[in-house]
Amino acid sequence: MLYLPFNQNPLCSHLHWRCRDYGESMSVIRSSDIGNYLYCRRAWWYKKQGIESENQTELAFGTEIHRQHGRKVIASNLTRTLGLVLLFLAMILLVTYCTMQIL
Repeated sequence: MLYLPFNQNPLCSHLHWRCRDYGESMSVIRSSDIGNYLYCRRAWWYKKQGIESENQTELAFGTEIHRQHGRKVIASNLTRTLGLVLLFLAMILLVTYCTMQIL
């Protein structure tokens, strides 16, 4: 498989491909890099250049909101599981009670 240098490949000009035939190293492209690029090309490029975002307060606030939401999802799942277990126990008790009334 031949990889063109990033400046000669029009399809991959935004990625840092290097050609092995030229003795250059290949850059590692992680799936998170692809996701960041697809979400916002400019933010991806700034990050690759080492430029920090100016809205650190908003980013920290968004991270905290996501953390709180994650906790709510976990609590919701635990509550649902507890409800299902209690429903199952109630059904067992009802069947036991009805069986005792018949016998």
